[in-house]
Amino acid sequence: GLVPPPFVPDPRRVYAKDLEDVGAFSTVRGVELDAADGAFCATFASGTVPIPWQEELIETGVFQELNVWGPPGTL
Repeated sequence: GLVPPPFVPDPRRVYAKDLEDVGAFSTVRGVELDAADGAFCATFASGTVPIPWQEELIETGVFQELNVWGPPGTL
């Protein structure tokens, strides 16, 4: 099921402590993730194919059967 996010940022607002930080989007500062955060993220399906379906493909051998590749660029 879908779970509403705990926080939805305002797209018209800049969340920066200092104006100098606005251009520094390549690094994340002051964020520490713990086990509770990992458990929370695990509740979301982050891919287009559900995890149970992926596991079933692997367990039944369908993935191995379909994932046949030769040298780069060939089947």
